[in-house]
Amino acid sequence: MTPQRAPAALLIALGVALRARAIGFTRVADDWYHLSMVEGSYPVRRAPWELYDFIRATPAEHAALLARGTFPWWTDPDLHIAAWRPLASLTLSLDHALWARNTVGAHAHSLAWLAALLVAAWWWLAAILPRRVALLALALLCADEALTVPTAWLANRPSLMSGAFGLVAMGVMARRRAEPTRAEAMRVAGLTIASMASGEYGFALAGCAVAYELVAGRGALRERVRACAAVVLPCALYLAAWRALGHGVRGTVSYVDPIAHTATWLALAAVRLPVLLAELVLTVPVERAASHVGAVFVGFVVAAVLAAIALARGDGAQRGKAVGLGAGALAALVPVLSAPPMGRLLLAAGPAFAASLAALAGCAWSPTASGRRAVAGGVRALVACAVALHLAAPVARAWSDLAAASWVTPDATFRALPGVDACHARDQDHVLLAARAFETVHTAPLRWQARGCARPRTWRVLSAPDGDVIAVRTDDRTLTMQPRGGALFSSVAALWRAAPMGAGDRVTMPGFEAAVQAVSGGLPARVAYTFDRSLDDPRVVLWQATPWGFEQVRPPALRGGRLVAAPSGALR
Repeated sequence: MTPQRAPAALLIALGVALRARAIGFTRVADDWYHLSMVEGSYPVRRAPWELYDFIRATPAEHAALLARGTFPWWTDPDLHIAAWRPLASLTLSLDHALWARNTVGAHAHSLAWLAALLVAAWWWLAAILPRRVALLALALLCADEALTVPTAWLANRPSLMSGAFGLVAMGVMARRRAEPTRAEAMRVAGLTIASMASGEYGFALAGCAVAYELVAGRGALRERVRACAAVVLPCALYLAAWRALGHGVRGTVSYVDPIAHTATWLALAAVRLPVLLAELVLTVPVERAASHVGAVFVGFVVAAVLAAIALARGDGAQRGKAVGLGAGALAALVPVLSAPPMGRLLLAAGPAFAASLAALAGCAWSPTASGRRAVAGGVRALVACAVALHLAAPVARAWSDLAAASWVTPDATFRALPGVDACHARDQDHVLLAARAFETVHTAPLRWQARGCARPRTWRVLSAPDGDVIAVRTDDRTLTMQPRGGALFSSVAALWRAAPMGAGDRVTMPGFEAAVQAVSGGLPARVAYTFDRSLDDPRVVLWQATPWGFEQVRPPALRGGRLVAAPSGALR
């Protein structure tokens, strides 16, 4: 290894080492769907390249997924969540073929993609920035908390893969000749297709590449536009194929299709963009930014003023790169505004923002800048503080997140009542009274199957509250549930439904009927659940969620009630 590459190699090694703890993690959330799909126990068949087709809006699929309990009873009849990520899906299928249920090899695979992303980022950064500035940008990217969840969560590997392919494409564009050749254009197009075939994050990387090329790329404007065509045309073709094959999202308020529901997307984007920018620019976590709007606005003003002063100290080329990289980071955020704000979505914008901040630091320390020494010293000190903040705060949060996630158990505990064989009886109806956490709602039956237990006749999740609920037994076969305070269905339930429900609505499926008696905000506020068996029948197994798993409980006495508390965090 040459001395010029040693610092970059060391930074990349440190970036991977920071997340190495994830190698011993278990499955979470969508990972259980993927396990069920590759093992053939998912209610509908999925090919190895279709693991992100969770539910298609066809009557047959909805009937199969709701009857089994894989999706909850309040699922929107039009719910369609089918992402086209064939390359990422194939890597998950390969993991299972190589290591079966052992997740160590799968997490090592994700760490390898993290390393590939960082290597690709360095290759791109070294082509557009002076060496010291590029090293600073790489250090900022290695510290970025947005890399942590995609590395620790197997199902989020698509963002790492899209980022790696997309950054290599950007590196090819940065190294192109003044007049792009056909071979260069083909390489960029191929890498762009690979990035998008890994996940929709590829559109974010493509947007970043186009924005930077148009603002700060090499050559005349006509040449830059020609270079962008190698990115834009594959995106258009991919989007056309994506639509033709029936992929996309609808029937949920959590994810919004910007093409099919443009007005709704714009309204949500206006709320989501400042929250994501708060974490990207100010290192304020997205979950806090929404509740500290005033402080975030002041932070944006201070950051803008500081950036303008730093830019003024650089020469024309330095300013152009810093502005182009900032435009690239902003463009990378546009596609991810279709999803609820989460820190992991910033991965696509992270490389360009890290480069932009490093370029601003380069402007502040520019030896050719003129002006008062005291002013220059103050600007440099403030920029240094901003850089230090982006190096330290994300690392601390990433380490804290990994430490918290390490407590999640490999397999949730199911504690049945004495004398009850809940694992081997196939004719049972399993009922989870309340699932407050997203993880609990949609993985309980999948975790059950993964334990090797017999699939019950039905599995039902009754509610997704934001607090405690009261379950009252109104007759031999009926439970009526309403919140003690708060809502019977909180924002957790929004993933599965967009259409509002009304009082009097009924949902009937095998062995079970839910009758909505009152609503609030379009979601049920009181529901009567009637089963085709007596609640005293030993084949009806009632579960209550706890922080450690699931505990069987006895049904309330006739005309009696039970207070049901559901944990708000991941199962531990």
